[in-house]
Amino acid sequence: MARERFKHLSFTDRLKIEAGLKMKMSVKQIAESIGVHISTVYREIKRGVYLKKESRWDHYGYEKYYRYKETYSPDIAEQKYRAFLQAKGAPLKIGKDHALAEYLEHKIVDEGWTVSAALGEIKRKQMPFSTSICVRTLCC
Repeated sequence: MARERFKHLSFTDRLKIEAGLKMKMSVKQIAESIGVHISTVYREIKRGVYLKKESRWDHYGYEKYYRYKETYSPDIAEQKYRAFLQAKGAPLKIGKDHALAEYLEHKIVDEGWTVSAALGEIKRKQMPFSTSICVRTLCC
């Protein structure tokens, strides 16, 4: 099944990867079944792997011991994917200008000023902050 190029994997695709791994399918077969390149499946497996604790009994049934097995979880992979999507984008413009942030917070929150009034006072008094922002940047 041919897939359109450069599409993100859906949660359904991640479930198919999990099912394929449980059925001991090769990574190449899994990739062909969901229509992506083999390296995409390898990256996805790497994203969703965790150590699963399994308990076992010795041969005589007297002693319980544990072992850890690397297992793929589509839920973990989806969480990491969503976190990556949220982390994208330009960095905050106000950045490390803490003095500006504190001043604006004081004027807007404590004194009840509007955003445009606080920024207008900064411009009118030509206050020496390292960052210059507009109303739209601050509000959005």
